[in-house]
This record gives sequence, structure tokens and C-alpha cells, in this order.
Amino acid sequence: MIRTFGALLAAILLAAPAAALEPGAELPVDPDVRLGELDNGLRYLIRENGRPQARAELRLVVAAGSVDEDEDQRGLAHFVEHMVFNGTKSWAGNEIVDYLERIGADFGADLNAYTSFDETVYMLEIPTDEDGLLEDGVRILSEFASAATLTDEEIDKERGVVLDEWRRGLGAGARIRDVQLPIVLKGSRYAERLPIGLPEIIENGEADAIRRYYRDWYRPERMAFIAVGDFDADRVEGWIRDSFGAIRPEGDPRERTDWDIPSHPDTLLALADDPELRSTSVGFTRKRPVEEEQATYDAYREMLVERMAMSMFNSRLGEIAREDDAPFLGAGFGVSSLGRTVELPGVSARVRQGEEVRGLQALVTEARRAERHGFLESEVRRARANLLAGIEATYAEREKTPSGQYVSEYVRHFLNGEPIPGIEVEREIWRRVVPEINGTECHEALVGLLGGDGLVIEATRPSGEDLVGGDALLAAFRDAAAREPEAWIDAGADGDLLAERGTPGTVTERREHPEIGVTEAVLSNGVRVFIKPTDFQADDIRFSGTAFGGLSVVDDDDLVSASAAGSILRLAGWGGHSPVELGKLLAGKVASASPFFGERTHGVSGSSTVADLDTALDLVTLVMTSPNRDEAAFARFLDRLRTQLENRDANPGTRYFDRVVEINTLDDPRSRPLTVDRLDEIDMETAISFYEESFRNAADFAFFFVGNVEVEDVLPRIARTLGALPSDGKPAGEWTDRPVGFPEAPVVETVYAGTEPKGQTTYTLRSYDGQDPREWHRIRT
Repeated sequence: MIRTFGALLAAILLAAPAAALEPGAELPVDPDVRLGELDNGLRYLIRENGRPQARAELRLVVAAGSVDEDEDQRGLAHFVEHMVFNGTKSWAGNEIVDYLERIGADFGADLNAYTSFDETVYMLEIPTDEDGLLEDGVRILSEFASAATLTDEEIDKERGVVLDEWRRGLGAGARIRDVQLPIVLKGSRYAERLPIGLPEIIENGEADAIRRYYRDWYRPERMAFIAVGDFDADRVEGWIRDSFGAIRPEGDPRERTDWDIPSHPDTLLALADDPELRSTSVGFTRKRPVEEEQATYDAYREMLVERMAMSMFNSRLGEIAREDDAPFLGAGFGVSSLGRTVELPGVSARVRQGEEVRGLQALVTEARRAERHGFLESEVRRARANLLAGIEATYAEREKTPSGQYVSEYVRHFLNGEPIPGIEVEREIWRRVVPEINGTECHEALVGLLGGDGLVIEATRPSGEDLVGGDALLAAFRDAAAREPEAWIDAGADGDLLAERGTPGTVTERREHPEIGVTEAVLSNGVRVFIKPTDFQADDIRFSGTAFGGLSVVDDDDLVSASAAGSILRLAGWGGHSPVELGKLLAGKVASASPFFGERTHGVSGSSTVADLDTALDLVTLVMTSPNRDEAAFARFLDRLRTQLENRDANPGTRYFDRVVEINTLDDPRSRPLTVDRLDEIDMETAISFYEESFRNAADFAFFFVGNVEVEDVLPRIARTLGALPSDGKPAGEWTDRPVGFPEAPVVETVYAGTEPKGQTTYTLRSYDGQDPREWHRIRT
């Protein structure tokens, strides 16, 4: 018997949106999703979706991972993931891989499967424009589920491949993880079951242990098959019944333990240092149980309240990071999941080397401030506006949602119970709930996220003398937690985004390019505009304004300053507004614009919704005409850059690629990396002057707009704003030829760096180095 729920849902969901919006109600399942369960316990989810056309996303989800390994199997869950591609009942050896590559399925290392603590997921993207291919994709995954051959010969051949993957994961990050994870996960099986496993078991583990893992955990009652794509759902469901319905596992299922991550009343210290680490971070996490019931209106509402609270707290951290002599360079608050029963809310910051105590105290102080005083109404209004703008943008793209996005959501639904009510229901919930969420609710949510037991203080930093110890960090935490900070002061943002506007521009020339669907126009100030209507997205416009010149026009002595111009201004802001003020002025808007500088071109790029295009164009005007000269922001820029670069050479990969560039360019001065000893070369006035000159003549620029637009609607809006930009009336921008040398004879060199048993090889060929832009495009293509 096949239990299928799609038709029933489609019949009853006509009234579902209203019912789903009532407190206490269970959320419905999206009626466009067909759910079913076979007699053997395997569940399936199917959705027809034509984005992209003629493709289908298939997933086999196994609710078993490395945490289920026996002691002699550590690493073998991941090994099994490799092995199923090396032979099944119907496909011997590499026949599956050869077949998938031949039919044009996306295939490659780390692309078609992953193993985690609690699950193993197989992923295929299959063409659907030729009969038989999709059915074969279903059959392949059904044989992964039940008919892998796992021969001794293939197992021994794969050992080296898996060992190489283990080897590639080695380095500072892995060593830090190996120190911290057993502390953060103290008392939990997760601490000793990393998916990559132990190299000695990968190399010497018994083949029977691999087969035992497959037999114990690859069972239909622990699996789901998910298919989303451009196909007929009835046919796919029939193939699922035929292929997966025939699976009959041997014996009774092995009982699975839902391993816990225990909390603890005491504070744990997870401190780690490494000689190859480049930056310093500090923070703290807590543990709290995962909500068992997620698919209800009340749970969904609670999620939205927590999201608002976290966004407001993160906005505060972002403001502090931009202050003069800030206690941290960047910080964030989020919730990570590990295991099925516990989640870890945490706050972390990147700090200057040696300033772990100061950074931790600042994080705890801000947490304490929010716990003590809550949030201001002005913060709540901005958070509401941003959340509502986000859901409306998502809703507008509902007919353009790619299959890969749906299929990832359905994987989470099977594994974690994430609700899948569909965007129509979700939008209605957001529209009802978000306007009524108040500061008191957000305050209570944040207290719940930041409070409780299971406190772990974490720090990672480069190795060195006189490192801050655990006692000092614990004392700093307790000292800050005992303080009574003043309430947050929200400075707000005064004035208009664009204080002054030039004389509105007009269209002076226009012609059509029907062969490519492009409208070309020249504005009254000489700016060229190209508009390409597309239907890839429903409410999304992407644009780029480009001029010739870029960094090539700068002499070698000023190159470092010029290269820094864009980064300096991202901290200084435009139009008299700081970045923080700009963020507040743009609350509820979906619009962006930022400068870029390449070797031969420069310009401004961004995006917006159709409704917010005028705001994005105003941002373009600010970026091109009104850079802020801010000495304090420049000092912050240098401080951040110095912190970023001071341990740059500790990374073996950095040393390797520096040498590759040095060889390939004959140590060309314009190709040398930025290092700490070159920071004194950066001059703010040189940088800003170069920036102003780069954007002085708007006639140098051609703007390209792509999106779901009506030309007759957007062209006058574009002309009005971009046509008002100052210009000389005609283009004058050119790039300067800066030829870079290349070795005349072959060079073979070995760079010795790092401590782990791994290596890398780079093979470089001479390419086109001429001045024809058409050749540049051909090479990129």
C-alpha cells in the first residue's frame, strides 16, 4: 500500500491560510508538494518546478551519519558515501560515474554527496529533456539505498581517495577544531565522531565494518527520496514505487540512540592557539534544547520574534565595530545547530591580537545592556521594515524559485521537522505577525537566547608568548556581567538620502538591438545606457556602470593608495552619511550600490527591486559624486588592515601563492601583495583624489541594466537621475598599458611551508596580454 497525501492536501488547503494563522494551529504542508510513504517506511517528497527548465534535482537522504558509527567504524559513514558510487547491483565499478558524466549531470568531488554527524545526503541534478535519464537517476539512488556492492577490491582502491580528502582538511582550522570541539561538546558522542574519521581506520579498517554500517543504517525507514524539477510528478511517483518500493531490508532495524549534548552548570573554557592562525577571535555560547514542535503557528511566530531580536542586536554590534578605537573589528550573534536536540546561541567577535579580554567584555556588556533595557521603538520599526521588505522580495520571486532551493528546504523538513507551508502561507504569517511584534517580546526572546546554563567561553589566536589565559577571560566575563550598563542610545539618521539633485537628465538618442533584446540610449550628459529586459527573476534589477581606466592610470608610487580607495569609503560613507546612517535611511528598502576598481576598468554596481530602483539610482549618485573625507574612518581602515595583515605570512597557502605570483610576474611591482610594511604607502588624500577623478566625468560610463523591467518605465527614471551626473559631455576615459612580464623559460620550484602532510601544484601558461577588449572577453568565456 502507498500512502500519499498530496491530493488530500490540495483538497483541504483552500481554507488553510486562514486556519494556519490562528494561534495553536498546525501549519499546513505546501499543496504543491506531494508527500508519500511506502510500505517499507521510506518517505518521499515530489514537486514539479520548471526552474531551471529540463532539469531535476534528486536527493536521497539517509538519517544516519558519523555519530552512528561503532568504535571500529570511525570515518566509515563517510567511506560508505564514497563507496556507493563505485558499484551497485546494476552498475559495476565506475559505470555510474561514467554514465552521469556522459548525460551531462553535474558531477565532481564534494558535489554529489556529503556526510554529517546525523545524516548522509546524495545529490543528483539530472537532465529531463531526454526519455529515460530521470528514471535512471531514480534507479541509481535506489541502488545507493540498498544495492551497493562494497567489494573488497573497490574498498581498497578508495582508501587513498578518502585519505586524500582527510589530508586536504588538515591545517590550522582543523587543529583548532580538535582542541575546541571536545570542550564545547563535552560529554557528548559528537565530540569524538567527526565525519572525516580517523586516518588509521580509513587506511586499515575492516571491509566487513564498512558493510556492517551500510547494513545497519541504510534502511528505508531511515530514508527519504526527494525530487523537484521539470517533470511529470505522476511518472516520478511511479518510478519511486517501482525502484524504492522493492527494497526489503534484512532483519530487524538496529535501535538508534538520539545522542544528546549535555548542558552544564559550570563555565567551560575552549581556548586554542596555532602558529598558522592569522586572526584572533573571542566569544561565548550557551546550550539550549531544540523546540520539539516546529510546524505550528506559535513556533513560527516565536522564530520571527527571535529573528527580529537577533537582527537588532547585530545592528548594535555593527555600529560599535565602526566606532573609533572599537573593542572589536566585527561581531555577530547567531544560533548554530549541532545534533538533533541542542542548539547553541552564541556571540563572537574578531579582535586585535592581545585584546581578547577587551573584546569579550564588550560583547558581554552589550548582551547585558540588551537584557537590562531591551530595545528602542526606533530599532523595532527598522527591524520590522527590513523583515517585511525581505518577505515581499521573496514572495515576488515565488514563480522563479530554483529547484535547488526547494529541495534543500525539503531535506531539512525530513531531517529536522522544518515546516514547509509554502510561500503564500508564510507571507501571510509574516504580514500578520511582524507588524504586531513589539520591543517587549524581542527583549524576552533575547533574554531566552542569551541566558541559561551551558556557558562556554571561546578564544582562538595565533600562538605566541604571554597569551591571555582562561582565568583572565573568565574574570572579564564575570566582571562585565555584573555591571549595570546605561540604555542604548539610537542616534537615528537625519535628512534625506540625497540632499541635492542636479538638473534632471533626458534621453537624447535611442536605438534598439532586437537581435539581442537590448535598448541602447544616450543621456543628455553623455552617459550611455543599455537595458535588457529578462524574466529570470520577477522583481530584481542588476546594474553596473563601467568606465575604462581603473588602476592602470595610476603610477606605481600611488598604486597602493588608489587600490584602497573603495575600501576606505566603505568605512567613511558618502553624501555626509556614515555607513551606519545609510543603513538606517535604507530601512525597508531593497537597494544597493558600491564602487569597484579593476586593473583596466572601474565603476559602480548594485541591485534593487523595481519599486526601489530610484533609491538605488540615488545611491549611485552618492557613490559617484559625494565621497566622505573622514580622517577617523581612514584611521579605522588602517587599524583593521594592520590587524588583518600582521599574521599574513603565518598561513602556508599565502606564502605559496605569493611565490607563484612573484615567479609568474617576474616580481612586477604592481603585482606584489599588500603587507604590513607597505601600509605607510597608503595616503588618504591620494586615495580620495584618485576616486574623485575616476568618477568626475559621467560621460566615461556605460550603464547596463538587466531585470524584469519595462523599458518605457525605467528609462525615464534612469535618465532623470544618471543624466544629472556631472560630466564633460563626451567620454575621455582610457586605460594605460601596463605590461607584466612572464618567464621566458620553464620554472620549476618547490615552496616548503606548513607542518601537515599535504601539498599543492600550480601549472601556469602564458595567456593573451594585449589590449583588445574583445580578446579579454573571449579568454573569460
